[in-house]
Amino acid sequence: MAKYVLVSDPTLMFNYHDFPLLDFLPCAPSSSIPGAIYNFLKGDIAEPLEDGQARLAPYPVRKLEASLLRCCSPRDVVVPHPDFIEAFIKEDTEVIGVSTMDPLGLGPLTMSYSVLFGSSSYPWVRVEWEALIGRLNRARRGTRAKLVVGGPGVWEFTVFPAELERLGIDCAYQGEVEDVACLLFSQAFEDEFDANIFFRGFMSFDMNFRSSYRPHERFVSRRPGGKRYPRLEEIPGIVHPAAKALNEVMRGCGIGCDFCEVTLRPLRYYSFEQIVKEVEVNVRYGGFRNAWLQTDEFFAYQHGPLYTPNEEALTGLLKAVMDVGGVGSTNPTHARISPPAAYPELIRKLSDIVHAGPSNWIGVQVGVETGSDRLAKLHMPLSAVSK
Repeated sequence: MAKYVLVSDPTLMFNYHDFPLLDFLPCAPSSSIPGAIYNFLKGDIAEPLEDGQARLAPYPVRKLEASLLRCCSPRDVVVPHPDFIEAFIKEDTEVIGVSTMDPLGLGPLTMSYSVLFGSSSYPWVRVEWEALIGRLNRARRGTRAKLVVGGPGVWEFTVFPAELERLGIDCAYQGEVEDVACLLFSQAFEDEFDANIFFRGFMSFDMNFRSSYRPHERFVSRRPGGKRYPRLEEIPGIVHPAAKALNEVMRGCGIGCDFCEVTLRPLRYYSFEQIVKEVEVNVRYGGFRNAWLQTDEFFAYQHGPLYTPNEEALTGLLKAVMDVGGVGSTNPTHARISPPAAYPELIRKLSDIVHAGPSNWIGVQVGVETGSDRLAKLHMPLSAVSK
């Protein structure tokens, strides 16, 4: 019924009653949060479309969908609602692509909760993950469909690669995918990968973030020495709405903190036009009135010398988003805490644009910071000089 079926860990699709921070509920140990309480607090998933596809899906899934639609017809690429996954997996299905963030429960917050609660039981995020993979394996039984996993959580399988075989996962892809998605899926189905593009194995980092490649039959990554990331023009805009009204505005960070993998990625800034188009998709087809602007460091968007904030770019970006018809609010997701301390007037200008105030709180998730000049210069020198 569909050549490529794209799904995600369901914990990324629940609405959590639209209560901020409750999205972290699945990180809690399943032995500490009773199932009845967990199932109530996680809320619902947006109702499906008439054909059984998901009305909303996590942003990475929407990016992958848009990438595959460059080489496939819409009938060949589906993103099913979790209630109708099995209906789309048939004899002609070639690849089931699964996006995940924390499949084995090794994420920082998940591990912190395990310590806090003193529990060794699976966190709910892993319970949900294992249930999903079980469903997919049962649904594809008797077909030639391959199960391919990707997304930021793939790093956890580099720590425990035996989990791939235990879970029946044919292939884990590591890295950004937009420019090679069509090749990856077609070659994954045949289990034959072009060695000029792909490497059968994964990239790992030592304590000093020096990379090395390790061969493994169930992993696929970019070829060592080859092209590792898509160029900006190779990253398509989403064509269907993303959960949480998420919109990406840049990739990479560049601040250079020596404990963060994100800083190793090249900086790529979406233009105002690209960002606005994705916001419009979420507003028109998702019914959203807000826009969450996803970056790993908002104040680095089109930054100035020594990573000083670019006031013109930041104010222009927020104005462009707020001018989209139907948008009533917007806010970035992640940012350093040092620029607001150093540039309070900029923060006032940005706050005015997004109508921040007592009835409209605007907050960001901050990264690891320190008040120690010595530690800042040692581990995050560009963050220190941009204060």
